[in-house]
Amino acid sequence: STSPPRVRVAAKRFASRVIQRDRLASLLCEEASASHPSAVRFDYLMRVRSVELDPSAAPEGKSLVKLERDGGGWVEEIAVDLVVGADGVGSAVREVLLSTGAASLRRIKDKNPRVFRTLPLRVPHGWPGDLNYSYRSGKGITFEALPTRESMLVGLLLYKPENEAMAALRTADDAETLIREEFPQLAKHVPRKAAAALVSNPEQKIGGFTYVKGALHSTPQERGTKGGNLVLLGDSVKAVKPYFGYGLNTALEDVAALEDALNAHGGDLSKALPDYTKQRAKEAAAVVEAQRVFDRSGAWGFLTFVLPLLMDTFFHKVAPRVWKTNCIAFFGDSDRPFSKLRQRKRLDRLTQLSTIAAMGAAVFKVGTWLLWRALRGLGVSV
Repeated sequence: STSPPRVRVAAKRFASRVIQRDRLASLLCEEASASHPSAVRFDYLMRVRSVELDPSAAPEGKSLVKLERDGGGWVEEIAVDLVVGADGVGSAVREVLLSTGAASLRRIKDKNPRVFRTLPLRVPHGWPGDLNYSYRSGKGITFEALPTRESMLVGLLLYKPENEAMAALRTADDAETLIREEFPQLAKHVPRKAAAALVSNPEQKIGGFTYVKGALHSTPQERGTKGGNLVLLGDSVKAVKPYFGYGLNTALEDVAALEDALNAHGGDLSKALPDYTKQRAKEAAAVVEAQRVFDRSGAWGFLTFVLPLLMDTFFHKVAPRVWKTNCIAFFGDSDRPFSKLRQRKRLDRLTQLSTIAAMGAAVFKVGTWLLWRALRGLGVSV
């Protein structure tokens, strides 16, 4: 069918909004520059080369950060009292924290790997431009597109690395044929230039699941030194697959938690940073372990993800005040921390299974009694 897609609006307490990472970064830079013009400096195309928490060459209470321009060459050294590691999944700052022995990195083996190629899509006239579009083909390819303010959707083709249909793409004609056969609603709205780019665009891997166990910070008081402080935020703390927006949203929660801890302790890093770890370390583990369940496939995925979704949907309809909605909707529409949400869903699961077991026992008991009555009626001695 080439008719406009069916629109299904989720019943939530708030409206979801989509913003591209580079656009968000620009907005944050603008806000920081406007709010703290004399305290903020932006350097581009730079990366952290090394961090010395207890350097001999820096003043007391300082750490030494060495910044290097991408591609090598120019290096700058900065002495700071607090190093904030917000440098992503390959965080160099995190490696420094791990070297202190205060934390370890848990890597979860990716048993359901996915790769993707980009395929931008302009919303056709008459179609809503503020929705997420999702299509699934019969060849194991999923098209996901997120809206932008300009109505040009950021589209991705998601598939397993060994997908034969994607591996067979050689020319723009091949790409157009694939789109026409597997995604007929999109065929007229994908320019040939975009189809050709689908062939030339490099295949990119979706990352797996990791999180830091232990402390998310380091202070000189804890190390017994006179150096500086360190703390991790965002993807340097945990990494998840980008399906539900948990990575960026929990990173913003990290920032809010750090601000709250600093305010609560009057800026005393020796107290604020341990308080931050106490708040956020368990949340990092909870969000990664929760989304890991969502990503499982096959029979194990059905038992641990699909079946619980069906159970949640059924029981919530029967008694919404007793049982909460399914975990995806519940996690995305609640103000409570992930660790508390997981506890609540575990309680739901326990009571659901107990209810099923009680109903099964009652049915068995009634069935046994009816069978006994039937046999007695036939004159069979039991």
